[in-house]
Amino acid sequence: MEERQAIYRSLVVPEGGMWDFLWFLIFLVALVVVLILARRLNSYLQTQYTLNPSAKRSRRRYQRLEVRIPIQLSSLDGSRMIEANILDISAGGIRFTAPLTGIAAVSKFKIMNDTAPWNEIGHPELFILRVAPSFKDKIAEVRGQWIELTKDQLSTINKEVVRIMKELTD
Repeated sequence: MEERQAIYRSLVVPEGGMWDFLWFLIFLVALVVVLILARRLNSYLQTQYTLNPSAKRSRRRYQRLEVRIPIQLSSLDGSRMIEANILDISAGGIRFTAPLTGIAAVSKFKIMNDTAPWNEIGHPELFILRVAPSFKDKIAEVRGQWIELTKDQLSTINKEVVRIMKELTD
């Protein structure tokens, strides 16, 4: 009987002992779990952040419209006026090009144009989030976020963007 148990133990439990065998099993299970989670994360990221337009979901909260519209910006105190060109616009913010001089990140400006959609929402204020300079052309690509727009004003911008996008696709 003792012989059978010795043979059985030598077959089932490796020489390192029972604890070494358990740690090896735990390691294998953890490795399999990590591999499964990595595959799921990879597929999730591909559907969330893909460049494919037929992706399941978009990360954008508001639709973005690429436009080329000239605008005039004024600092809130009125000391600086800047001529700029809108690259794209949404209810969340705006991206435009402006001369390198006169604009800096973490500053505030007001749009002075009286054309659509500004004529319906007044002169919205922008908080400049990022300025990416192009020293070759002496211009900067600027990203701004709307400051304290009401829900009606945001809705108006979003409706204008959606309306224009529909007109462009029709």
